[in-house]
Amino acid sequence: MSKLTSLSVTTLVGVIATGAGMAATTNAKAATKPTDHQSATVTTSAQTIEQAQQHVQQAQVNQATAHQLVTDKTNAAKNAQDKLDAAKNRVTTATNKVATATTNVNAAQQIKNQATPENIKQAQTTVQQAGTHLTNAQDVMHQAYQVVDQATTTVQSQTTSTNQATHNANIAKQTVATAQSQVDAKQADYDGLTVDSLKKEQVTAQQLVNQTQAAQSAAQANVTAANNQVTNTARCC
Repeated sequence: MSKLTSLSVTTLVGVIATGAGMAATTNAKAATKPTDHQSATVTTSAQTIEQAQQHVQQAQVNQATAHQLVTDKTNAAKNAQDKLDAAKNRVTTATNKVATATTNVNAAQQIKNQATPENIKQAQTTVQQAGTHLTNAQDVMHQAYQVVDQATTTVQSQTTSTNQATHNANIAKQTVATAQSQVDAKQADYDGLTVDSLKKEQVTAQQLVNQTQAAQSAAQANVTAANNQVTNTARCC
C-alpha cells in the first residue's frame, strides 16, 4: 500500500468517526427536548453508531490487509531484484567465457596462420638440431661420468696403496725398535762383562757344580742302601 492509500484510509476512518460523534451529539441534544418520536430517534442513533463502528473495524481490516499487501509486494520486489542480480551475474560470466573463447580462437587462428610449410620445415630442422645437441650433451655427460669413475677408482687404489705402505712402515718401525732393544740389551750385557763379574759367575757356577755332585753322591748312596736292604731282605726270607 502506498502512503497516499494509507492516508486516505486514515482520513476515511477519521471522517467516519467524526460523523459518528457529531451524530451522537446531535441525537443527545435532541433527546433532551421532549418529542413524540424520541424512541425512534434513539434507535436510529444507536444504529448509526453501530454502523460507524463497523466502518471503523472494516477500515482497520482494510488497513491491515493493505499493510500485508505492501509487505508481500516488497518481498516480491526483493525476490525479483535477487533474480535480476543473479541473471546479471550469469550474463557477466557468459560474457567472460565468450571473451576467453574469442581469445583462444584468435590465438589458434594466429598459430594456424603461422603454420606455413616453410615454418613447419624450419621448426622440424630446429627440433632435429636440438635433438643432435641433446645427444652430444648426453655423450659428453657420459664421458665425464666415466672420467669421474676412473678418477674415483684411481683414488681408491692410491688410498689402498697408501694404507698398505703406512702399515708396512709401522711394521718396519716396530721391527727396528725391537732389534734396537735387543742390541741395547746385548750391549748392556757386554758392558756388564768385567773380570770381577766373570770371576763371580765362575765361582757361582763351581758352587752349583759342587752342589750338584754332592746331591748326586747322596742319591747314589741312597740307591746303594736301598739295594742292600732289598738284597738282605731277599736272603732273610
